[in-house]
Amino acid sequence: MKTLIEKSIVIRGIGSPQTKTVFNIKNESERNLIGFKSLTVIAGRKLTVEFKYEEGGIEKSDKIQVSIPRVETENEVKDFILNEINNSLK
Repeated sequence: MKTLIEKSIVIRGIGSPQTKTVFNIKNESERNLIGFKSLTVIAGRKLTVEFKYEEGGIEKSDKIQVSIPRVETENEVKDFILNEINNSLK
């Protein structure tokens, strides 16, 4: 069984590779840092999403391209990305 490591998700095309998103912040106060970007900025775009997952006790990496729908909230974008990744892990 493949298990997604949610904190490993990196979205390419959102800015610097060090850009923080809701996927890799440690606490809500990090939303106020200069390097943080809300996922709403990628709504309506096609981007590459890199992630790690665990399978049989071994950590592996993968990436997918996703077309993010035009949605209003960050949670909608986050849920969409998680759903796409989990579908790719089946």
